[in-house]
Amino acid sequence: MENNKNSKIFYGWWVVLGCVLITTTMVPPIMSLSNKFLIQVTTEMNISRGAFTLANTIVQGLGIFISPIVSKNLAKGNMRKIQSISIIGFVLAYASYSLAKSPIHLYMSSFFVGLFYLNSTLIPVSMMVTNWFVEKRGIAMSVTMAGIGLGGTIFSPIVTNLLQNYGWRHTYLIMAGIILVVALPVASMYDLNGSYTLAWMLLLVLTAVTLFSWVGSCLVAKRYMASDVELKQAQ
Repeated sequence: MENNKNSKIFYGWWVVLGCVLITTTMVPPIMSLSNKFLIQVTTEMNISRGAFTLANTIVQGLGIFISPIVSKNLAKGNMRKIQSISIIGFVLAYASYSLAKSPIHLYMSSFFVGLFYLNSTLIPVSMMVTNWFVEKRGIAMSVTMAGIGLGGTIFSPIVTNLLQNYGWRHTYLIMAGIILVVALPVASMYDLNGSYTLAWMLLLVLTAVTLFSWVGSCLVAKRYMASDVELKQAQ
């Protein structure tokens, strides 16, 4: 597949671009950003830090037990359909963290987050890269996984500002919305030729607009709060 001389840009690199968007948006909230919620969640719910981190352990631990089953189902089934449904399930499960009233609720949400996470992120992404590349498979996989670090860098300050301005419940909802807007079209959209090219181009625009919108909203909210504090002090 790598030696398609009729194409100026090998189509596999468009696949890599889409995979980068998925690893950038969906993996960091699980791997690197979850602990940012720790202080606010444990304080409001009056639970220990260990009780909170157990929720993330459940997500990670599911991979050990059900990864072989997920890989088998993706290999023999309709990956696009499975991944699209799983992204929606992941978004809903992740958003359900915002409704948690007790550690049990966190653990229930984590179970479904972990289940849908495996079906929509690293396993299908690895399979897509493997199917499209042979000689440059290592490079393609490295570029794809670089999205994890990129996403952590981009979303870390955004999540911090959202937590400060809107609280942890709204932050879970906002991050779920960002994931839905950015990741779902990668798995579900086709152009007339049955390829993902149109989806990649649209997602680049959506990603930029979404990120700038949220950053702008955070800055405006922060300035408003500062002005409100100054007004109260003046009174």
